[in-house]
Amino acid sequence: MIYDSNSYIDFSLKEELRRMGELDKVKSYLPQNAGLQCYDLFYTKATAVNAQVFRVNTADEAVETARKIIKELGIKKAVSVPLSLVDGEKLAKALKAEGVNLATGRPLRKTIEEAQLGITEFELAVAETGSLAQDATDVYKRLISSLPPYHLAFVKTEHIVATFADALDVLYKANGNQMPGYVAYVSGPSRTADIERVLAIGVHGPERVFIICIG
Repeated sequence: MIYDSNSYIDFSLKEELRRMGELDKVKSYLPQNAGLQCYDLFYTKATAVNAQVFRVNTADEAVETARKIIKELGIKKAVSVPLSLVDGEKLAKALKAEGVNLATGRPLRKTIEEAQLGITEFELAVAETGSLAQDATDVYKRLISSLPPYHLAFVKTEHIVATFADALDVLYKANGNQMPGYVAYVSGPSRTADIERVLAIGVHGPERVFIICIG
């Protein structure tokens, strides 16, 4: 897939259905204490590591929130994984109206490198650390969440688990009782400290992270 300033580039139905299946599998193994009751702690911990967290009730509200964020940032090029938590076509059209070109599906690495913002969705969020978690065996998930300077992620509020151990357990069970090939955790913007303990933000990953919790 490449940027197209004139029309929306649709993602494959097969990939969308696969993503929906992944999320359904995860839901089956969520602990009883997952969900809204974990949101306040997740918000506190995530904002403590400089992530910006929003909670909306519906997928349409999530699209509108994403549009506002991206407009305020002045983004012109964005890239997205195939989306199942929100309507990808609605999001692309909303961004196009703001002059934003959105590439989705499995774009060339150069396209991802040139994007100002990456849009992803995560299977889980972890309240005790304020982290997002997912099976990121697919390299495109990792590239889109780590190469652009801004990262916007969708996650279901009901998929917020209490602990790091809960997240590992859910991913293990959802993957047929074996760990995925690559599990990614995102805790706020990229942070790097040199030998003199000088902290730098956004050197090895996004400098700003936006999380939209749906439901």
